[in-house]
Amino acid sequence: EDNEPGELPIETSIKTGFHVGPILEFRIKSNLSFKTGIIYSSQGYKYNAHDSYEEINGEITLNYLQVPLTATLAYQSGDNKFYGILGSYLSYGLTGKEKWGLDGHHYEYNIEWGKDEDYARLDYGLDFGAGIEIKSIQIEFRYKLGLRDIQPPSNDGWSSKNRVIGISISYFLVSK
Repeated sequence: EDNEPGELPIETSIKTGFHVGPILEFRIKSNLSFKTGIIYSSQGYKYNAHDSYEEINGEITLNYLQVPLTATLAYQSGDNKFYGILGSYLSYGLTGKEKWGLDGHHYEYNIEWGKDEDYARLDYGLDFGAGIEIKSIQIEFRYKLGLRDIQPPSNDGWSSKNRVIGISISYFLVSK
């Protein structure tokens, strides 16, 4: 790889996070509904940068307050309901932290939202997936595709957009 002097090639990987919050569902037709809510979402990534002289390992955690706006199209099969999800989301950055290690030393840094060198506080993107509803329990698989570059523009072409793979298990507090 051709890197400028002082630059290390960076490899990124998935970081496990969580999300929690209430969801409201508004039925439009028997098989079509609209869902929204307020979700606390912890997401981020791990990275490794290295060359023949040094290696840096780290992770970034970004915590958001997220509002999903999705349509759900369902198909009833016996007692179970299968459904697809399509929509968007809007997120507001609450807190963030970067942790990294270099030469046996460990460092920690709080993300400063909205600063030139850190992350944009507002994020938005597409939200799609599928799920199954069994009585009062839902199991969903989702993919969130961030459309906004959440880091300031750089001259090296680096782009940082949220990409989230999610698995959710939900329990209905109010029966349908």
